[in-house]
Amino acid sequence: MHSTIVKRILLFLSVLMIVTLACDLSVNIAPTSEAPTAAATPIPVNDPPTPTPEIFIALTQAIPAQVQLNEITLAVQEASLDACDLPNCPPTPAGTRYLCVPLQALNLPADQFLDYKNLPEGIAIHDNTGANTPFNRLTKYAPDTQRLFLYFAVPQTATVFGLQWPGIAEIPLKIVVNTASATIPASVAGWEVSVDSLNIILPSGLASGVRGSQVPRADGQELPYWQKTPGHAEFKLEGYPLQGRFHQPQIYVYPAMPYVELVPATFESMHRLRNVMNPGAPITADQLPAVPFFNAAQLFASNIQAIPFQNGSGMRFLSEYGQYPAPVNNHELFYQFQGFTNDGEYYIVAILPITAPALAETGDAGANLPAGGIQYPFFADPDAETLQTYYEDVANLLSATPNEAFTPTIGQLDALIQSMQVIP
Repeated sequence: MHSTIVKRILLFLSVLMIVTLACDLSVNIAPTSEAPTAAATPIPVNDPPTPTPEIFIALTQAIPAQVQLNEITLAVQEASLDACDLPNCPPTPAGTRYLCVPLQALNLPADQFLDYKNLPEGIAIHDNTGANTPFNRLTKYAPDTQRLFLYFAVPQTATVFGLQWPGIAEIPLKIVVNTASATIPASVAGWEVSVDSLNIILPSGLASGVRGSQVPRADGQELPYWQKTPGHAEFKLEGYPLQGRFHQPQIYVYPAMPYVELVPATFESMHRLRNVMNPGAPITADQLPAVPFFNAAQLFASNIQAIPFQNGSGMRFLSEYGQYPAPVNNHELFYQFQGFTNDGEYYIVAILPITAPALAETGDAGANLPAGGIQYPFFADPDAETLQTYYEDVANLLSATPNEAFTPTIGQLDALIQSMQVIP
């Protein structure tokens, strides 16, 4: 028994000694071979790089940026539209307008001129219509201020722009409204009137005056949405050349957010308007806003164009509304403008009757269709696809009609809108 106990004690002490040696961190054991060193080659990544989305920065968010020209630093300044003060400035191609981008030299010695004639190849403007407008060497240099001005003929409908300069990322441009571009051309000059919160210039022959009124708030539960208002201003053009038409020539000014809060459906129109004012592709009729206080549907849209006014901007187009697929006619055709003031506080809708030479005077079945007009197919073929083709054909016909052929001319109506200033 005693020998058994002794053996067990000796066994325990042996195990304890082995464990102690194994846990001694100071013991150095020489390796039988050298440990491999880490490879210098990085581990390959199999996942493809995430593509960077194309993002246009809002004009109010554009940041200052700089470019380099032969070791001279140029600061990109606020650009302007419809501006070309060069002597004998050439006209832009149809459907385009000038964009002027100023560049301020920062480290140019006072006694040295900027070598602007050796600008790099590849300078261009990228805009929100998807177009890239290359620089065509139209410049102005002001040595007294060391400023260089680059001119680009950009699409008329473009509203957001980025400067492409070789070797750097695209620079978003901040646009300042050139008030000279929103003045009435001499050919349609008129007289200025101020009514309540609206200043406007009436082109000659368009109207004899403006009558303003304040519409009080209407929000009863029994009212349909098209009759509800947070309170707005209406301005009716008196002495307008077209009388007895379906629509009255009027301009409506709504407080934007109170209108949305009272009539949530108006959000859709305002949302669409914001989208088409900053489009990523050519605008189609189904993207355009509708008049939120009309109890009818927009049948088509033509002659679509962005229009600035004195303290805002928006879109104009020709249209007709109906509660059924009606024929397009002069009695119901109108010039529609929708826009926002620059601060986003006011939402403006203009409804101005207009006539076209190729349309019937009324939508009656027996109305005479002028030469070149498009026959309304509903009575013979009420197929929806046929009607859609009809509206598209009419829209194309009106868009191809010269602006001067309409009554009033589209130029007169554009000038009226451009002269507008909404006063808080």
